[in-house]
Amino acid sequence: MGRNVTLHIQNETGFDLAFVRNEIEHGKYNANPPKKISRGETVTFKVGNKTGAKVGPKGSITYQLIYTENIYVELTFYWDHPFSASASTYEVASSPPWFASYYLDPGSPVGHDQEVTYITRLNDYCFDSKEWMGQIAESKANVKLRELFIPGSHDSGTYNINYYSALTLDYENWIIPLGSIVGASQGWAKAQNNSIIDQLNAGIRYFDLRFSNGIYATAPVTGARFTYIGPDDPIPMIGNPPQPVSNIVRKKVFLCHSFASVEMKTVFNDVKAFIDAHSKEIVFINIQHIYNFSHEDCQFFIQQLHDILGDKMLQRPTNKTLDLTVKDVLANGKQIILFIDQVHTVNISGKAESGTDFNKTFSDIFESNKFIWPATEFLDNPYPNTCKVSELKTKMFNNISNDTNKFSVLQGIITPDTSFPAKEDIAYQNAITGRYPKTLEELGSEVSPKVIAWVNNEWFDKPINIVIIDWVCTSIMTQVCYMINKYHITENK
Repeated sequence: MGRNVTLHIQNETGFDLAFVRNEIEHGKYNANPPKKISRGETVTFKVGNKTGAKVGPKGSITYQLIYTENIYVELTFYWDHPFSASASTYEVASSPPWFASYYLDPGSPVGHDQEVTYITRLNDYCFDSKEWMGQIAESKANVKLRELFIPGSHDSGTYNINYYSALTLDYENWIIPLGSIVGASQGWAKAQNNSIIDQLNAGIRYFDLRFSNGIYATAPVTGARFTYIGPDDPIPMIGNPPQPVSNIVRKKVFLCHSFASVEMKTVFNDVKAFIDAHSKEIVFINIQHIYNFSHEDCQFFIQQLHDILGDKMLQRPTNKTLDLTVKDVLANGKQIILFIDQVHTVNISGKAESGTDFNKTFSDIFESNKFIWPATEFLDNPYPNTCKVSELKTKMFNNISNDTNKFSVLQGIITPDTSFPAKEDIAYQNAITGRYPKTLEELGSEVSPKVIAWVNNEWFDKPINIVIIDWVCTSIMTQVCYMINKYHITENK
């Protein structure tokens, strides 16, 4: 007497499924399963017990879909139809576990010969990139900010850098000769292609910002001292015929990465507009470097920051513990956590001094503005400083922190280099010779998907907090972060 099951797999994942393996514990196929299940297709195969065996069929079959070039999802379809009073069971497992969901038709099949349809889909958890933190809070308001996986952008404010951008005070000496190659320098300075408001709308919640208190109004002379002029003052002229004085710096605050992007108010007005429209979202701002701010300049800078974001900024803790939940922050009407890290002095062109801690350099400003969080005390943000993907992975993994009293940033970025690393690391990286990649955009398209895959496939159960990458809006970082957060919250309710 036979014990048979007719199995249908209805593929609603939006991807083709390719056969990976069979694992038959007992029983046999009466009709072989297909090697491929196309998107939207329903396929049918049969399983049964072997002749004369009083053991019903039990086993599984696994298919794989390629979600992105680096992220693979396996779906394993299980069946167990015993010769006993025990109920038959059918289920689908996803690896990684948050990617797929399914339901059965019928939900609880009965009878000797059964027929079951697995209807499989990929999860989106009703994902809304503009309000994903609010959705998390609705699921678990007491989730700690340190426990959330938060997507961030590296050099977040560089999106407006172009061939005509002025040099800023953080530029290094090698920038000028490289700039003789059309667009080469700017291509390596521009780490993002989307404005801050677009990044916020895409779900990014951590921003790495750098500010230059001035832009070069004329071609700088490397190693020469420069002269400040007002933001709208005319450039001094000398000689006969008159020529503009070289090494003139206009005193105006810009987002920078060797070149000027946008003025500071543009970024903070974007943040203000977003949080006003989305009252349950929390934004992390790390002002990682400021260049050539005098005490008076810094006071003015902080006052402008306060005028725009004001009462939305959360005061720093009075002790060294970090136990904040999403609920804690939102209950006080706060939505912004602001870090300020390093202060750099610049006296001569092409050479910024090593950074000093903001809270020590401008201690009186720090003490009188309780919304400034000292990055050195509350933010673990190690710089991997490598030009090789293999080393980046090792360093990122080693930088995963268990310190729950600090927010933790993993920098998923490669440092450009002219040393021709092996092709398997980053495919011929040299801007001067024109070999691929020639810009941070091209480099990001190589590296960022790998970083996301490491997090998604290997490190999802580690205490990861914030991950930053280049060209973040062209990636699936936010979706992956949200799915992992939702999965962990569901598992740990």
